[in-house]
Amino acid sequence: MKEKVFRISLIVYAVLLIVSCNPDEEGVHVNSNKYRKETNAWLENDELIWPPSDKKGDVTLKGRYKEQVELQKIKDGDWYRYLYKITYDDIEVVHGEWKHRELSFLCKDIWPTEESGIMLKKLPWPFRENEYMVFEINHENNKNLIIGYKKADIVP
Repeated sequence: MKEKVFRISLIVYAVLLIVSCNPDEEGVHVNSNKYRKETNAWLENDELIWPPSDKKGDVTLKGRYKEQVELQKIKDGDWYRYLYKITYDDIEVVHGEWKHRELSFLCKDIWPTEESGIMLKKLPWPFRENEYMVFEINHENNKNLIIGYKKADIVP
């Protein structure tokens, strides 16, 4: 029974995350455009890649988590909508060309308010302190699109 509730919670959370960040939906949304110039890469719609992708990009980088800065927190009914700026440093270019000392991008998240009574088990946030990640990046329209990421197997 616990496993069934857990699975349903994961499905509900994933659907809510996808639906909540749909720009065509009415309601309150985080405004990532005003922060875009502070970054050098981007996630599609500033959303987590789920499920994780094994695609290879034009550029492969390995980087160390530096920081996550909360740029916006908006209450929308029973939900909080967040916008974070995530930065990685200690960049190692594994494949391709990268001219920046850091990798920075925006990412949205959503979580129910305390008073909503909505109980969900949160999926692990992929961007964590003291961890190295490998990022796959494509150059599209003079921008760097992150098409995949995973925890680095070997830390320098």
